[in-house]
Amino acid sequence: MKKHLIRILSILFLVIMTMGLAAAQGEEEAAKASISKTYSGSRSATYLITLDDDTKVTLTGKITTDPGKSSRWLDSVVRIRLRAVDEPHTEIVVTVGAESYGYTAKGIKVLPAGRYKLSIETDHWSYKITVSGVKVKAPELSVKSLSLCKGQKRQVTVKNANGKKAVWSSSNPNVAAVSSSGIVTGRNAGNAVITCRIAGKKLTLKVSVIKEPVTMSFLRIGSRYSSYAEGYVKVTNKSNKTIRRIELDLIQYDQYGNQVRYLNAGQHYQWCNVTISPGQTYTNRFFHVHRNTVRFTIKIRQVTFVDGTTWKP
Repeated sequence: MKKHLIRILSILFLVIMTMGLAAAQGEEEAAKASISKTYSGSRSATYLITLDDDTKVTLTGKITTDPGKSSRWLDSVVRIRLRAVDEPHTEIVVTVGAESYGYTAKGIKVLPAGRYKLSIETDHWSYKITVSGVKVKAPELSVKSLSLCKGQKRQVTVKNANGKKAVWSSSNPNVAAVSSSGIVTGRNAGNAVITCRIAGKKLTLKVSVIKEPVTMSFLRIGSRYSSYAEGYVKVTNKSNKTIRRIELDLIQYDQYGNQVRYLNAGQHYQWCNVTISPGQTYTNRFFHVHRNTVRFTIKIRQVTFVDGTTWKP
């Protein structure tokens, strides 16, 4: 009795698993094939088709009458047109001539959701028309938010655009401007919303702009050697990105007020590869000054972040 019960339970488990897999496969097929219709006949006809989602539609046509049996109609064609009811310029057109007997003419295009009219025009030929399509992914922006420095630029793109034109705008161009190609530029400290309109959809992106993502102050001159001395600075990362490299401009003067002729006629370019996380302060020796230097000015030339973007004061 116990063995019999175990066998029944095992069979029920297998049945449930099989049904679950079949249901999952059915859902997957439904997601892949959002439309699949076939029309056959020998007379002109019109049909209404509804696309519930943006769909990559394949429209195929095939003549099924043997031209050899109807040679007097060799100049006739079958013209197939799938056109949006509300947007006459949104359409796919396929023409099949007698020379295409046995072959399939095809047109492929991404069409937005809506109602469409399928028109089939024929004089004498029998035909087989197929309308099939798969749902396309909705457009989305390459990033959901941006933090920029004043003067910094960042390219934003639209994923799954499917050839559609994007129209960009900014809620506050004085803070963050955007070009017609999606390049966002930080102009002044503050917040703005970038809007992208594409294929009847509205996509938004929040942008924050900070005036100075990195601040630096001189601390002291440290150890002195025969030809140079070490300079210490304090660097604070105010941005939300990790700093990878800092480049400096160092102008040095001697006791007479003349620029020290040292490395590029007194314009001393120095750099340091560092890792400074957002909100972190870095305090360490950072540059060298010439042994004859009694006064100098130091400023940031460029900051490079780990994502490859840069900032210049």
